[in-house]
Amino acid sequence: SFEFASGRDRHLKGVGIQRMLLDQVILDRASNLPPVSSYLETSATQIERSGPGFALSLSSGDQITARHLVLADGANSKTASKLGVPVRRKAPPLWGISFILEGTFHQTTGEVLVLLKDGFEINCTPVSKNRLNITFLSSREQVKPLQDPGFRDRLLAEAAEKSFFTGKPIEKPLQVGPVSAARRPYVHDGIMLVGDAAENLDPVAGMGMTHGILMAEIAAQSLLSISQGGKSPESAFSQYSILAERMSRPYRGFTRLTASLLRSPARRILLPPLSSTFLPGMIRSALDDAPSEIPLAASLPRQFLSLVGA
Repeated sequence: SFEFASGRDRHLKGVGIQRMLLDQVILDRASNLPPVSSYLETSATQIERSGPGFALSLSSGDQITARHLVLADGANSKTASKLGVPVRRKAPPLWGISFILEGTFHQTTGEVLVLLKDGFEINCTPVSKNRLNITFLSSREQVKPLQDPGFRDRLLAEAAEKSFFTGKPIEKPLQVGPVSAARRPYVHDGIMLVGDAAENLDPVAGMGMTHGILMAEIAAQSLLSISQGGKSPESAFSQYSILAERMSRPYRGFTRLTASLLRSPARRILLPPLSSTFLPGMIRSALDDAPSEIPLAASLPRQFLSLVGA
């Protein structure tokens, strides 16, 4: 197995996001805003175009009309498919399972650790002070061994140990897949797409949540410019598409770079020397800093990632 992280970087601190809690905080705050009507306990059973906007039928029986539609329902969005949003897949899909473990970190790094073991990519992501997400990914033909509890438990224990974590799964494993480099346009015929619905960044780099939050912020600003700034929907949507693409490029470049290294036939030769260099730290710093906050020379790694992600 290989660790795509330098041993000397282990002292770095980070902050994990526990997704379930983050979702709840966002929903609670949004629900309390005066102009917001929430339908949190229902689902949309049908969405179709109606005049210049959209008509939604909810499982509760309610009917809603909307001037604009924002999709944030994941890479396998059935709604996007039904509404004719085109999708491109640029990589073979991966499959697997994902666990949430609860326990204790014996050392805090805040980093995503990637292991290559027995034909699997094992992504270990801290998601709170006492929880670790471990995801196993492989081709569809290679995931069958994960059905063996003994095999699974052995890999889980090894991944947790390398993440300086002791704990146990707190819920049933979640099936994952198909995961691939799926991309849709950020705007299509009056529909804005956010996060994985627009672009499924490979989970090997742990960039999905970061990408989703950044895109949601830009989408909210664009919608606000329509309702309060007097912009036309066409102008606001065009601005969102441009800003979202510009913001996504370094993160897309990061995932492409790491995925190509991890899946390269030459990875046994490439990864050990690369992980012992300053490259991981340089790339991480390139994503941490905003372009306007760093001098030109220091921004070169970010520009390189943007070029790879173009």
